[in-house]
Amino acid sequence: MKTLTKMREKGQLTLPSLFRKALGLKAGDYFEVNFQDNVIVLKPCKPMPKDIPADEAWYWTEEWQEKEHRARRDIHEGRVKSFDNIDDFIKDLRTGLLRKHSGGAVAREHGIRNTKHV
Repeated sequence: MKTLTKMREKGQLTLPSLFRKALGLKAGDYFEVNFQDNVIVLKPCKPMPKDIPADEAWYWTEEWQEKEHRARRDIHEGRVKSFDNIDDFIKDLRTGLLRKHSGGAVAREHGIRNTKHV
């Protein structure tokens, strides 16, 4: 859907009512403004609540919240491991790296077996 709009003094644009209605936009809504590939991109967004300290704002970004959601889903679906001590944890990390870089041959050579998943 394309339409033409004119920029006014002070850089103001009017979004066509068809677009505002389709997206449920109203006066006072906020937009993330980005410039990529010589195109201006406007993305409706919610402003950061004022009671969130600036050094904690990263946690509330859309990108971080998507990662939090994925982590919660992995935990819920049992795609996690737990370890009784740091040595078991390090051994598991090394096993994973050896498997990743050798198709498992190096891990088998060194007698490293699968660790149990919890």
